[in-house]
Amino acid sequence: MLVALGCLHFGHGSRSCEIAYMLCSSLLAFVLGNSAPPNVKSIFHPIFASVFGSWLALYLWALSDATRSFHDVLVTYSSPGGAGPLMSMLLNPLVVALALLLFERRKLLKRDRKLILGTSLVAACSGVVSTAVMARLLQLPGALGRPSIGRYCTAPLALAVAGNLDASPPLTVAMVVASGFVGIFAAKPLLARLRVKQSRERGLAIGAVSHVLGTVSLASWDEAAVPYSALCFAPRVEASDKVKGCGEAAEAACLPATEVLASGSTAALTALPPVQALLLWILPGVHATRTGRPEDRSKPLFEDFLKKRGIEFWPTVANFIFCYFSEPVRLESALRERGILVRPKKDHKGVLGLRVSFGTEAQMKEVIKALEELL
Repeated sequence: MLVALGCLHFGHGSRSCEIAYMLCSSLLAFVLGNSAPPNVKSIFHPIFASVFGSWLALYLWALSDATRSFHDVLVTYSSPGGAGPLMSMLLNPLVVALALLLFERRKLLKRDRKLILGTSLVAACSGVVSTAVMARLLQLPGALGRPSIGRYCTAPLALAVAGNLDASPPLTVAMVVASGFVGIFAAKPLLARLRVKQSRERGLAIGAVSHVLGTVSLASWDEAAVPYSALCFAPRVEASDKVKGCGEAAEAACLPATEVLASGSTAALTALPPVQALLLWILPGVHATRTGRPEDRSKPLFEDFLKKRGIEFWPTVANFIFCYFSEPVRLESALRERGILVRPKKDHKGVLGLRVSFGTEAQMKEVIKALEELL
């Protein structure tokens, strides 16, 4: 890290040097946070140490580079080929490790399958209704109340819930992350206060309300509860594709974890018109009748453009679409220069495409105009 900063200071910085510096900084911050005494970690979790440590490293790099701001360095960190996406690649071996753990406990999980499914369904039903009621009691504005409905889901499914309820995708993801952090800090003392001592009950409770972040934290103090928690929150469906070719054990263990459980049940429930009407009636400042989502007209407009251009895309019912352009990296950079933000992302086969969020009809016409000029 010091060598990288020195190289930058003396004018010898490079892209590879920056990536190595950022990777080392994030990992070092997490290791230091995880090495702290238990009483410190109970207040300042290693995940927070990694986040703040990364921000500090970004600030120091921007301070040493007179041509770039903190925001510029942050954008580079999270852009394709940056340190952020490279660290995200570690999720693949994490999925395999989780798959092996589930496979090891397969007989136990099979024995408790009715309890797992029942808990997940009850958590989904009670979670969406109780969250709407709480938003009503707190008199949250509709712009905050709707995104809170998907807070118990993993991010991809929470975005589907956001699309069903006309909620803001960024606020929905923020609610998901906040719910996970609440689980990190509150789960252990709350379960201790309630005298919940069985690993099965602990895992199901945390998986249903605190998903990935809660499960990761749970592994540090009750490893036996992790399989129950993982099955309850249900990782993304693509997880099974990530472990194909890694052996029968990994594939078999991942398949049940990708079934529709707590997160999937929540997304399915909010897709039902009667449930949507009920939730929108409960939420403050929102009428049960819907005037239509912005993407109801912009979605077919953009899909027609893709079809005419012969651009392959995934059919979608969400508020975004995944498209396969011939030069996605160049296209993303060119669109960003025009003030249009799209997200480069690889599919389950590792093919890079662009994820485009639907806006208003006028906004999508601007996107189409820009693409016609660039393609």
